Amino acid sequence: MIGWLSGRVLHQLRNGALLVDVQGVGYEVHVASSELPPFDELIELFIFTVVREDAIQLFGFKSQEEREFFELLLVTPGVGPSTALGALRTMSVNELALAIESDDVKKVATISGIGPKTASRIVLELKGKVTVDGSFEVGEPVEHIDGAIEDALRAHGKSRRVSRASVYRILDELERLSLVQRVETGQAMVRYERVCEHEEHHHHLVCDECGVVMPFSDQALESAIETLSERVPLKVSEHEIVLHGSCADCAA
Repeated sequence: MIGWLSGRVLHQLRNGALLVDVQGVGYEVHVASSELPPFDELIELFIFTVVREDAIQLFGFKSQEEREFFELLLVTPGVGPSTALGALRTMSVNELALAIESDDVKKVATISGIGPKTASRIVLELKGKVTVDGSFEVGEPVEHIDGAIEDALRAHGKSRRVSRASVYRILDELERLSLVQRVETGQAMVRYERVCEHEEHHHHLVCDECGVVMPFSDQALESAIETLSERVPLKVSEHEIVLHGSCADCAA
């Protein structure tokens, strides 16, 4: 898979792509920049490759942060490569991240190809996953990420600087493998917990004032759920209960 290209501009194509000469081979690259470089200019691009049954598409970015923000946009349902590229042609990474973090759906909806519904979905899905500069350092506190995951990032990363897009892709894959559990706590916050086969099944208490999340287990509650599952036309395979309120410190 191609991850980076360095070459000279051969031609600007009508679809907003560039034909780049890399040692005698011409690559068609769709670029995020709204201003295309002139003929014969030497350029370096971070590449994201999309492989389909009928085509292989290359998308080029000036920086690794821009490329990873593009990948993060693709996580949002209804956002494809063309729409994500259009977003980065319209706004910088910082502008888009700021709009998302400030719940500015109207600004996100000004991007061509993104309507109010998709803009709302982008804000909902990505808020809390980006910072204004688009990245963070592993050495800094990372809220709701298990220490083991943080240790793994330190051990395998070539740099201490890791994008939030990379972190959430890792978390999604760990969840798919049933190694971590995703807990929706409300207030646009998500918690990930390590799954342990021998750990007692538990639920969560969430303080809506300070945001603290506390696990709890109750055998009487589990028995009630088993009884309920016998009465409803559904075989319950898993369940998760999140109770919201104020913790003892906030209620005092």
